[in-house]
Amino acid sequence: MKPDQQTQTSEPQADPIPPPRWQAWLIGEPHPVWTWLSRLSGWLLAGVFLYAGVIKMLDPAEFAVQIRNYQLAPWWAIHPAAISLPLVEIVAAVLLLLGIWAFEATVVLGGLLVLFMVGIGWAMHLGLDVECGCFGGDSRVGWGLLLQDAALLAAAGISLLARRRGSSRFNKNGNNNE
Repeated sequence: MKPDQQTQTSEPQADPIPPPRWQAWLIGEPHPVWTWLSRLSGWLLAGVFLYAGVIKMLDPAEFAVQIRNYQLAPWWAIHPAAISLPLVEIVAAVLLLLGIWAFEATVVLGGLLVLFMVGIGWAMHLGLDVECGCFGGDSRVGWGLLLQDAALLAAAGISLLARRRGSSRFNKNGNNNE
């Protein structure tokens, strides 16, 4: 036998350790139901934020007054927030609708919902009777609005969970295939 021809011994490969049960459920096999659940909840979230962003963008001065009424932001941040917040809503909604950076767009919209819920809770805590500033109407802050935002946050969570569950990007061990 020549020195460059060595015999290769094949040792039996140990099976990888399976992921915990909860992680296996999250990762799971891709299934069309998860894909469609992710899409539908994402489209719902994107539609709501696209509409809300456009309404706010049409009258930024009125939106600035509504932001000021919450008594959360300093005076110098009110007008930049009234201009930038609708832009963030519109851009994230469009990205989610197009499926570009959908995970990231859903996280941004979920973060905005948490911010809005904090603002509504703050206004309720102070006993303020203010317009919510959501869709340009005259809806007031209160438990109904808080529950509406909680339902949208749940839709964002379902979208993220279903996107993760319906993705073939991850194998059963939780490792990225790419």
